[in-house]
Amino acid sequence: MKMNSTINIKRVASPKAAELTNAIINRKGHKVAFYTITPKMADDILENRNTNPSSKDADGNPVEFYTNRVLKSANKVTQALIQDIKDGNFLPSLISITSEGVLSNGQHRLYAISKAGKKVTMIVETGCDPRAFTVTDIGHKRTDADLFSLDFFQSWGLDRKLHNRAAALGKLFRVFNSLDGSEQGKSVMRKVITANPSYSEKRKFMLNNKDAIINAVSCVSKTSINGVPTAQFKRQFITTAFAVMFKHNTAKAKEFINKMLTGIKDRKCPSQVARKLVLINSENGMTDRMERIDECRSILSCFDSYLKGKKISNAGVTNKLGA
Repeated sequence: MKMNSTINIKRVASPKAAELTNAIINRKGHKVAFYTITPKMADDILENRNTNPSSKDADGNPVEFYTNRVLKSANKVTQALIQDIKDGNFLPSLISITSEGVLSNGQHRLYAISKAGKKVTMIVETGCDPRAFTVTDIGHKRTDADLFSLDFFQSWGLDRKLHNRAAALGKLFRVFNSLDGSEQGKSVMRKVITANPSYSEKRKFMLNNKDAIINAVSCVSKTSINGVPTAQFKRQFITTAFAVMFKHNTAKAKEFINKMLTGIKDRKCPSQVARKLVLINSENGMTDRMERIDECRSILSCFDSYLKGKKISNAGVTNKLGA
């Protein structure tokens, strides 16, 4: 009995591709080396090296059991891998093939190479222990904060205590930065939920907006300012509003946020309308995501009025400053 592969590959691996993959896989001993993997080579490995030919069923009949988990072709991570390869942002990473010539690690990356239709350089391990899959991908996955910390947060001089906050801010800030001002609240929420940038896309955005991100997370890093507690102003969507403001006008943002955090007597100053809004929301125990998005949009609306020198009594909503 033979189990058919569930992996949907449009191209049929060419004899040349099979010859190239066989040359790599049939090396004796445990070896690791860099190889260029073409889409057809990826197809060949997925089609012909993704089952264990030595397995037997309960009756002793030979079967080809899968040696990898079910392919998550529609997964956000898989789609991000495909996009990275298309954009030329993919970096060499490890795929492993056992001493039996069976793929042990790298199924999704090979699938991404196939779908992207571009060759990439990979680190190919051959001759590994067939049991290696039992200790592959079972540890703690690195978060964005982990990756950013190792990549550039340290060189920014950003306090380590702020790394998680800055990484989380990046996703929301990127969404709000992309809005054109016409979106309604539900549309914004949909973009927040479905946002799926690859690591290279997130990295590029973070580096391009370094100052706004550092300023936004740093302005509420202290527990109090002039004796006024800042805890109620540390919600992620509030920090996102701060980042958008800093990107638009750093000097005015610092001025507005300082007044908002510490409070002033002018109740019709937009900074105080924003302050009152946040304090009331905090008292009400706001937990709904849509409410948090609208809070962010209201703070931006207050800042927009501040930039225009307006006095206001109530906050509106906006996605884009100066719209």
